[in-house]
Amino acid sequence: SHRELQKSQPLANVFVEQRFGPQNRPGQSERLGPEGLLPTDNHKVVLGHPGAGKATTIKRVCQHVLHQAPNEHDTFGFALLVRLQEVQRGLGLIQFIADTLSIRIRLEPTTHTKLTPEEEYERDRAVAATRELVLVEFLESHEVLLCLDGLDEAPPEALGLIQQDIQRFANLLTRSRFILTCRIGSLQISIDNSQTLHIHPLNAKEIRTFANRWFGVAELAERFLADVAKTPYRDTIGRPLTLTQLCILYDSHGELPDQPSFIYERIINLLLEQWDRQRDVRRVSRYGQFGPERKRQFLAAISWFLATSQAGTTYTDSQLEFAYSKACTRFGLPKDDSEQVLTEIESHTGLLIRVGYKYEFSHKSLQEYLCADHISRTPDIRGNASQLVLLPNEAAIATVLSADPNEFFHLLASTIRGLPFWIPYLTRLIVERGTFAETTKVGLDVLRLASLAWSAESAEVPHRETFADEFEGALDELIATASLGHSLRLAWTLFGEEQVTKDYTRVIVKPTRGLELPATFPHAFVVANKYRTD
Repeated sequence: SHRELQKSQPLANVFVEQRFGPQNRPGQSERLGPEGLLPTDNHKVVLGHPGAGKATTIKRVCQHVLHQAPNEHDTFGFALLVRLQEVQRGLGLIQFIADTLSIRIRLEPTTHTKLTPEEEYERDRAVAATRELVLVEFLESHEVLLCLDGLDEAPPEALGLIQQDIQRFANLLTRSRFILTCRIGSLQISIDNSQTLHIHPLNAKEIRTFANRWFGVAELAERFLADVAKTPYRDTIGRPLTLTQLCILYDSHGELPDQPSFIYERIINLLLEQWDRQRDVRRVSRYGQFGPERKRQFLAAISWFLATSQAGTTYTDSQLEFAYSKACTRFGLPKDDSEQVLTEIESHTGLLIRVGYKYEFSHKSLQEYLCADHISRTPDIRGNASQLVLLPNEAAIATVLSADPNEFFHLLASTIRGLPFWIPYLTRLIVERGTFAETTKVGLDVLRLASLAWSAESAEVPHRETFADEFEGALDELIATASLGHSLRLAWTLFGEEQVTKDYTRVIVKPTRGLELPATFPHAFVVANKYRTD
């Protein structure tokens, strides 16, 4: 979190002008600074996913109006920042702004007799109409820029009135303007006389500019970017919030965490709950106890069902509905509410987003993590082997997330035999910094894998020699990085008779020291001589 920040970072020091334009059309985007975002001809509605930079954008616009001299493009007298999360039930936006500006409307009674309910209603209507008239006249005469931040953060009980008042402002204000920010998926109204802009992710050049400004030393910024480029979560840094978090970690510790799973968890937690909590925002689900943790578990289940039933990374409505139908009952969600539930998740988290007529996860690495999270909590690994064989990357992350990585690794090693699974699995496990307790059992599992390069099943794989070399290379690196050498030595103590050639050793198992081998372990196998430890 930002509490870890060693030194303050003024917005002006690190701000990078972002690109705005139509949704999902980066080729039609335009880089706009604060002046370019000023709503001169019409009101502006800025949409973005969580962490895209909406609040930062509106702060920057406010600072520009407050500190820059007016010109032909900027004639605003002053900017008024309104955080919509602060509007209380029953007030509405117009009354909230009027109260902020100390505009008080009171109608003197014409009689001292008690008013009937009908008369009280008419009086309140007259007060509201007068308040609106006075406020609009004040705003227009001073040419005020209203910065309305976070429609998606507005309290649910106040949202209806706020939306009505925004629609009224859109037609009543001509010399004054407003700029409104909202999460994608949360804008449920049409707004007249307005232009909608979507915030696009940072590109490579913008990311480098941000890093240079953050660290202040080009060499350190380049080292940070090079370290991020080596990680599987490198695709997440297009969001300013995620990029900022990684910069904070790097600034604090001088390196990125050893295990990428820590970053996945941090980012997902940030998007689901932490960022809102730090800003004191409460998002209420229409589905009862469907809070951030339940959303994470639900998204993990959805990721699993999509990964095991569909190829690719984008999904049609029918594919999402299928995955939803598989998961909804477990989470107590209505079977017919798939569209509403998915829209709520898009609005509240930004992890699952609509792109045109399809859905996709905002980042592939986060989708893999969510799917792995589901796998790691699934009790029947062997029963899911036919599906896991298609998901080597997710299985590798699940191994790291598992409460017992040794046992999870053992279940995979005793179930899946194909080199096409093990090469990407081992490669990803190395990237994920998988570690194991030193045991004879895990040493046996490594030997079992080493024998795959010489097994009959591998002989039938096209280009077997290339596969075998790549496989052994990945296995060698895992043994070195995960400190499995001692476990290998423990495993070799179980073997008796051996047949040794120049390239390989044929081992005939003869258990010793009273340790019983797993029932599925082969009675004889062949491994390259380099895996001998005697």
